Amino acid sequence: MIRASRFARVLPRSLVGRFTLLVAAVGVLSLALHMGVMALWMQSLSGDMTRAVAGRVMLARQMLEREPVAGRDALAAALVQPHFALQRRTEPADEGRRHLPPPMQTTFDALRELVGPDVRVSLPAESISLGRPGEGGILRFDFLLSNGEPWRAATRLEPPVAALLGTGLGWLLLVALAVFAALALGARFIARPLAQLAARLEAQGATLQALPPPRGGASELHTLTQSFNRLVAAVHRAEGDRQHLLAGVSHDLRTPLARLRLRIETQLDDSQHQPLSNALLADVDAIERIVAQFLAYVQGESGAAALGAPDVVAELLRQAVGARVEQGFDVRVGEIDPPVQACLLPDLAVQRVLGNLIDNALAHGRAPVVVGLRQQQAATGLEGVLSVADTGAGMTADEFERARLPFVRLAPEAAAHGHCGLGLAIVAQIARQLGGRLECRPPGGGTPPGFAIEFVWPLPGAGRPPAAADEERR
Repeated sequence: MIRASRFARVLPRSLVGRFTLLVAAVGVLSLALHMGVMALWMQSLSGDMTRAVAGRVMLARQMLEREPVAGRDALAAALVQPHFALQRRTEPADEGRRHLPPPMQTTFDALRELVGPDVRVSLPAESISLGRPGEGGILRFDFLLSNGEPWRAATRLEPPVAALLGTGLGWLLLVALAVFAALALGARFIARPLAQLAARLEAQGATLQALPPPRGGASELHTLTQSFNRLVAAVHRAEGDRQHLLAGVSHDLRTPLARLRLRIETQLDDSQHQPLSNALLADVDAIERIVAQFLAYVQGESGAAALGAPDVVAELLRQAVGARVEQGFDVRVGEIDPPVQACLLPDLAVQRVLGNLIDNALAHGRAPVVVGLRQQQAATGLEGVLSVADTGAGMTADEFERARLPFVRLAPEAAAHGHCGLGLAIVAQIARQLGGRLECRPPGGGTPPGFAIEFVWPLPGAGRPPAAADEERR
């Protein structure tokens, strides 16, 4: 497993890169095998070439021996070929002993053995230096005929390495062309459809929607798309069933709760039963609060269009704070930034955001609770910030992440007061629908001061509008 993980780290991350690496590895392996076969074949070819050269020299010597002296020059001229020359020698024979590359030295020694000791084989240095790199030199075969005439046969020595190198470079060029062709084909027919599929899935964000069938993609891509669409349909069915269940149960509970409240207020209205009446009414309030949160969460999943008509955020903020003050809670209006004062958001959405954040601060924080409204500059433009702060200890970043999940209660005892773990989940849900986000600010400063939970949304005209942001995420 360790070796596999190390190997995976050195592999390219893209499919095109891995496909190209595979093709290149196969090409290099094929080239190495081809070069090995060529080396074996060139060994045999070198032996055949050596015997052919030696045979040509010996045959020319025999023909000169049989030819009369007067006709030997004409015979030598007739035996001349592009890579073979025969002429009378007018200079001393050269022994030709020098250091040669191993393949050429092997060929040189084999020629000396084949032509016999009475033929001097030489490879002059000037014949090598005048040639191109990798080429052989001019081999000289000096011998004497039976009457003492000195003759010389000359031929070019082509080293097998040069031929092998040329063939290897040709194959290397073909391998490079194959790699680039595989890269182009892989990008066109394999990686690009997968990249498009990945981009579509990434664009969906937290939502799940069926994908259109790919055009001209591979069968595996069609199968993957169909499987994903079946999964999306199953998730939507399960989500719909959950919404119907929560909505149905919550709606059906409202009528018996109303009857229960009526009976408590009418039948336990005397002073003798006043403590019991107050306790029962508190329980009914807790149940009604849970039912209201259930309905708010279910209704919020239907989209931003169901979150009410646009209204002034600052006015909704003052109304929410005023309602809590009338109930006897220490809730205050903090600083309101004038540029954001007239900003419009769906009224029901803002009421739910303010209600849940203020109630959460009153239940888990410490009074006073201060509600503020400001704007801030972000990378995407101006943003509006609705903050609810208290003087309590607050939450850590991990606790805040958990608290935003549905039905998660950080304090189990809060269930007795009608908290079912949906308050921050509802606010986070509304933030997503309006193209914003939910953040927390640790204690130690800020406006308003203390620990704060902030509802952030893009201001229309300065960044993405809320409706457009919701459509983009979908």
